[in-house]
Amino acid sequence: MSQRKQKQVLSIPEAPIKYIALNELKLDSKNPRFGVAKGGRANQNDILDFIVENFGIEDVISSLAYNGYFSAEPLIARHEADGSYTVVEGNRRLSACLVLAGDDRASNQARRFSDILENKKSTWTKETTVPVHVFETGDNSLNLNAYLGVRHIMSAKAWDSYAKASWIDDVVSSGQMTLQQIAEVTGDKNRTIQRLLEGYYFINQLKDEGKFIPSDSLRKGRGSNPDFPFSWIYTFLDYSQVRSYLGLSEFDPTNRTPIPKGKTADSAAAISYMFGDRSKARNGLIADSRQLGALASAIADPNKRELLRAGKTVDQIEALSKSPIDQFASSMIEAENAIASALKIVSEGKLDKNDAIHMIGKTRDVAQLSANLFKSLREMDSPDFL
Repeated sequence: MSQRKQKQVLSIPEAPIKYIALNELKLDSKNPRFGVAKGGRANQNDILDFIVENFGIEDVISSLAYNGYFSAEPLIARHEADGSYTVVEGNRRLSACLVLAGDDRASNQARRFSDILENKKSTWTKETTVPVHVFETGDNSLNLNAYLGVRHIMSAKAWDSYAKASWIDDVVSSGQMTLQQIAEVTGDKNRTIQRLLEGYYFINQLKDEGKFIPSDSLRKGRGSNPDFPFSWIYTFLDYSQVRSYLGLSEFDPTNRTPIPKGKTADSAAAISYMFGDRSKARNGLIADSRQLGALASAIADPNKRELLRAGKTVDQIEALSKSPIDQFASSMIEAENAIASALKIVSEGKLDKNDAIHMIGKTRDVAQLSANLFKSLREMDSPDFL
């Protein structure tokens, strides 16, 4: 990191710590970790229930019940214009505190944590105060976003890739920070911020135009976006062959529809090659993210592209693209390994006698095929063949 960028990161001023009552603190409905569910819950009860169900608070609530709240771990909150405080960092801790305090927002969780509530050592009420780093709205929003960016984009406490992209989109589209500013405060030298946002715009354009339905993906994701692996998308778009075929120009953060006119169908097809399509009963054509490069090469080749459209996997296309001698050699190696494995099972006495008897016919068929192949090769070696 350059001295200039390091200075920017380290010069983020500390927000003052205040002790604020639990009933004055609000859970954040737009928490980036909520991913595709972000903003989808209107009331605080739903948000708390979602946090408990999807992220768990068992470890946190146990610690708080027996040790109280550690002042060294303050919550991070934004002081809203209406005077309320929205916790942007520490929603699991706040949820645990609300359960312990018997807050109305945690009414659905009392039974789940009844044992802990009955044996808690500290007294918790709705008026119990906890330490909070408070960031004011307006001028201090840059400081808050810089803090969150440093903490969750490039650090050990990083959000998953979809949560990162969602947060970057919120900050950039609201005008709170530019893409360049986010890259600077996070020390991003590899265009990671740009790639995340482009992938986010790309897949959202397909969703908005009805070309991609996340629930139809057969390849599931995790974390904030369980429907599909978002990281595959921005990684795939970084291949020059893909960008050329899909007509993607240099990324413009003000353009939320990066897919050019006439290329949405091809873009949607590329996504289906990665993730499969439940609605069309089509499986994905790659086994894992390590094959994204091979898929990028295939999609750039007209002949291989037709094989993709026909449903051939990347492995199958690679096999078909080999020379005849390479295909033959691979078949021989596979056959040799398979027969050696079968022979080992027999020699070690692992095969039941009755099962062995039933397999004699199949063994005879394999032996006959091998003899026919050997005979054909010998005939090709004779002068008469030429």
